[in-house]
Amino acid sequence: MHCLVMYRAVTSALIGGAVASGGGTIKLDWSDCGDSSTHGHITSLAPTSVNLGTKTSLVGKGKVDEAIPAASYKVVAKEGFIPIFSHSGDACKPDTIKLPAGTGEINMKGFKCPMSAGDLELDLDLTLSSAIPAKLARVTIELTAQSSTGDKALCAKIKTSPADTSEMLSVVATQDCQNEYQSFLQAYPNKVPSPEGYASFCRNLEAVEKHNSANSGWSMGINEFSDWTDDEKAVLLGWDMSDSSTELTTFKVDPSEEVRAGVDWRSKMPAVKNQKGCGSCWAFSAIDVVDFFGGSHSEEELVDCYKGSCAGGDPRAAMQYLSQKGVASESAYPYTAGSGHASTCHHFTPIARVSNVQGVSGASSIASALQHQAVSVCFRLARGSPFMHYHSGIYDQECGTGEGHCVAAVGYASDYWIIRNSWGSGWGQDGHIYFKKGSNLCGMESHGTIAQVSGSAEKAVVV
Repeated sequence: MHCLVMYRAVTSALIGGAVASGGGTIKLDWSDCGDSSTHGHITSLAPTSVNLGTKTSLVGKGKVDEAIPAASYKVVAKEGFIPIFSHSGDACKPDTIKLPAGTGEINMKGFKCPMSAGDLELDLDLTLSSAIPAKLARVTIELTAQSSTGDKALCAKIKTSPADTSEMLSVVATQDCQNEYQSFLQAYPNKVPSPEGYASFCRNLEAVEKHNSANSGWSMGINEFSDWTDDEKAVLLGWDMSDSSTELTTFKVDPSEEVRAGVDWRSKMPAVKNQKGCGSCWAFSAIDVVDFFGGSHSEEELVDCYKGSCAGGDPRAAMQYLSQKGVASESAYPYTAGSGHASTCHHFTPIARVSNVQGVSGASSIASALQHQAVSVCFRLARGSPFMHYHSGIYDQECGTGEGHCVAAVGYASDYWIIRNSWGSGWGQDGHIYFKKGSNLCGMESHGTIAQVSGSAEKAVVV
């Protein structure tokens, strides 16, 4: 039974931390958690540490107050409050357990059943590679055993921690992150806690706190994607720049038209939508232009019928497609691609028509176009960009390269654009970002698109 405890203590080290190059040590602090009705109690576990890169012989000793013909066990391990492992089995069978990724093995002999009342001992050999991570988060492993008669046979707890002082400092910091992660899960109740999500959350929280402590002109915050890795965030960035060569008529500014000092169309738009786990930002960007003219229209139509996938696209090409096929309503053709998969295109009755699709480039041209409507815009954005963590203020940092994202400009002030994103209302300023204006930051002012929309648009549907 102790074998399984040791197994989880070792494999939980794989969850995060620095890679040991040999000589790393994992401390084991044990306690007996049995009550007066438990027949067996742990009295010692030696040694109280496990060395990486060597074979360690472990001896668990205890006493049992009655004969036990056979027993089953259950092991539950938690990192903080997050369950990371649960396993049950036969306590009387010997076994050799291979650890993941060639990191070692455990050779346990098991208990000799039936067990007689009196002293109890379990011997095992633990062999670990020197190339496994030594840094551990706080891990608590609880082992319970039940006799074949249904009585409580044993209860033991083992807490692991890194033996090195510098590693221990990072564990203390982890405790603060656990509290923040708990709050995060309460704010997003559909999230399923996991060690991987927790590790990503702590990394992102550290980036947020570091940025905010520097007193920048804009602040970062926790949002729905704070437990995502950078690779997972890549799915949000769906601008296919190879599909952006569509030639369009260029929007021409009317020199006689007065350009207002500020414009804000947010109240004219339906509620901010959420593309979720599909690379469909381009579809939301295109539909934002349509939604401006009244109603809430279907991004799913574009994902299913135009592209047939969540692999990205371009709003210019999308609006040209809509000019030929028409636009379905959101209620008649709702968004389902958030899981990351397109559906089969199905028949719909268009309720709006798109025409006169034009390209808009340059800050002054975009501002002129915004006198009359929302403008689709696309820009460079890397998956690890600080943009992902935006909370408030005027964003003024480079966005990185490699991927791209499409959004909609729905207003401006003297020094910033009001940008409507498609990551839900919990991101940024109720789903929007104030983005530095006039310097073509991240290429934001180079790839704008507008169109005219006509037809019997439905009343706006809040989604």
